[in-house]
Amino acid sequence: MERGPAVAADMVRVEGGTLGRHEIERFDLDRHEVTVRSYERCVAAEKCLYPSCTEGNRVCAPGHECFDPLVECSALLNWGHDDRLDHPIVGVSYTDAASYCEWAGRRLPSAREWQWAAQGREQARRFPWGDEPPTPAAACWHRDEGGTCPVESTAQDVSRDGVFDLAGNVSEWTMFAAESWGLMGDRPDQHLVRGGSWGELHVEPLETGYSIAVVDDVTADDIGFRCAADVAVASP
Repeated sequence: MERGPAVAADMVRVEGGTLGRHEIERFDLDRHEVTVRSYERCVAAEKCLYPSCTEGNRVCAPGHECFDPLVECSALLNWGHDDRLDHPIVGVSYTDAASYCEWAGRRLPSAREWQWAAQGREQARRFPWGDEPPTPAAACWHRDEGGTCPVESTAQDVSRDGVFDLAGNVSEWTMFAAESWGLMGDRPDQHLVRGGSWGELHVEPLETGYSIAVVDDVTADDIGFRCAADVAVASP
């Protein structure tokens, strides 16, 4: 999971600093959310599970209703749609996301790393691009039942370091347990999800400081992920 001075072509280097009382070491972060195309390779290698949607104990496989009774899972999961290979993978649990990153030789970002990258590091931006509220075209959001967008398709939703879609498209799993962030609910098996998604109708979830706690085995049509990697300290 450690990388040397060179940065992988699909990642960006985020320099470290101080976020509140916490020191952030420099790290590498995926330039965009993990796509269907990339996740397919992990499934083919038998290291990742097929995507699905859940709501409590009810499972929604492609062709059945999920969450919104007016929308079929097959319409929003992206999986199995050849025209959505460059869309973010959705319908993955916390474990699914962590397994993919491990298979790729990476890891999930911490919630603090995610926020540090999204806010432009010490610039503490309200949104990845700055402090100006988004227009409907600024990010992949406000799409009601429209689903995800191709990664890197909204030019404004890009951070200071060149990371795309931190405000919209899909919300993203992080490695932080919810209790470590003070968002403990009635279940201990929860992790933090950061960022807004395609279905947001209000600005708040697009802000860089926004987070929610999600039960680990929940999968949804608006939650995906991206990976991070530690940067190895160069030998003297």
